[in-house]
Amino acid sequence: MNLENLFTDILKNFPKQFYEDHITLSEANLLLNETNYSSDKFIIIPGIHWYDVNRIDQFTIYSNYENYRLLGLLILAVIFNNKQKEFKIALSNSKSQVKEIRIRNEVKNLDLDGLHLKPLMLNYFPKIIKKHPFLDLSDVKRFDFPHLELNNKEENIINEADLKNRDVLIIRGNYLGNARLAELLIDFSYENQEIEEINLENEIGFGGVAPGSAELSLYSPKVSWFINPESY
Repeated sequence: MNLENLFTDILKNFPKQFYEDHITLSEANLLLNETNYSSDKFIIIPGIHWYDVNRIDQFTIYSNYENYRLLGLLILAVIFNNKQKEFKIALSNSKSQVKEIRIRNEVKNLDLDGLHLKPLMLNYFPKIIKKHPFLDLSDVKRFDFPHLELNNKEENIINEADLKNRDVLIIRGNYLGNARLAELLIDFSYENQEIEEINLENEIGFGGVAPGSAELSLYSPKVSWFINPESY
């Protein structure tokens, strides 16, 4: 199923004004029975960000407003879904070097002792965001930020040849990390946002991702239309 066919009823009722209107998102309106989707509206380029001698994987994503919003909603659907552990998006745009997105939650073993909690809902209020949106969240635990990785289809890296053939973006944070990323993508889907670029960096930089995560840069159609104009 094409990603653009999802959440049609929700999109009709999405809030229009920053900070004033809101929508409640939960299992009730985000329940999905399928796990495999497709899209030709994402161009994802993997790269490297060097901090002196430290090498950090990095993703650069170009898309349109609608599909940033749909990706955010799909991440939330994973959070609220009890039955399906992973959703996949096959990327068919010829300019995208990443060919698949896999979205999953890192949930602790339910056989372990102690209290187990399940997300109930998310009250989403649109808000104005910054280029480094999580810079001021100094009180947030580092593992509660988004976690992304670049891997191969088998998720089995053994040698240098495997490193060169990684074309899968895996989003696998915990509930809080995934929810932060989902809200950020939805916020970025508003055309009246002033910023045209978002950067989530390693803790060596401006921060915004969990320890061990790859970095992420998002570009709006205002600056990315030239990458693939026929897609927008």
